[in-house]
Amino acid sequence: MVKRCHKGKNWTEYWFVLQSNSLEYYGSEDLMEIKGKIVIDRNCTVEVNLTYC
Repeated sequence: MVKRCHKGKNWTEYWFVLQSNSLEYYGSEDLMEIKGKIVIDRNCTVEVNLTYC
């Protein structure tokens, strides 16, 4: 999947792993170095961005 950078301008490809309460993302498919974690709670929303596809 892709994720927009923290400055909101560029899209970067990451490998994601869904945990029970978070979405962790890694810089390569070997999942050796975690790049970040998105906490999922009841206030979380999901939006589909078809402009990237």
